[in-house]
Amino acid sequence: MNNELLTVLRDVNSPPGGWKYTVPQTGVTITAQFWNGLLPQILSHLRANSVEITDELLLEIEDGACRETNPPGWCRKRQPKLVEGVLPHLTLGHLDRFLKSIWHTLVSRDFVPREEAERRAEICRNCPLISGGLGGCSGCYTLLRASEKLVQKNPILMDADKDVCGACGCHVPLLVWCKNSTLDKAVGEKMPRYKEGVCWRLEK
Repeated sequence: MNNELLTVLRDVNSPPGGWKYTVPQTGVTITAQFWNGLLPQILSHLRANSVEITDELLLEIEDGACRETNPPGWCRKRQPKLVEGVLPHLTLGHLDRFLKSIWHTLVSRDFVPREEAERRAEICRNCPLISGGLGGCSGCYTLLRASEKLVQKNPILMDADKDVCGACGCHVPLLVWCKNSTLDKAVGEKMPRYKEGVCWRLEK
């Protein structure tokens, strides 16, 4: 696989002409105004044509859409490896658990108090694993937009290029609002390699 894969950096507005992607397996070009509207259409088309959807294929689709649409400022090079021993991207299984678990937090508004969210965010700002720009999946964009509506009056502010946890791949401004019990269900049996002695996720 190309080591210079591109990833979607932002999807809050649409690049001129919107997004497009030509599916190599069928030659069909799919278009949408937003990336989080394009990806579900691509996946539906692939399933309809009996194309197996793998983690590698998802990365290639995102890279292909970035290159075909070529929107300056909307994409960036994907970091192949953030930290030694840390997964470079979320697997489909992890993403599925994360979305199902976190969605309960958003729907029920079962957040930790703001003071705790701010305390956690400050820890994350100073964590050596903090990174940025891992996003791109339609599910995460949906979650982020939903969460922003719920906490928009008092958002947790992070640097734009340092708002992703390098251990679990989660968006920190959303992550810090979630209870540890919810996050434990999201990650499953294998705990991400959070920074020992630093991360609030490892606090007893």
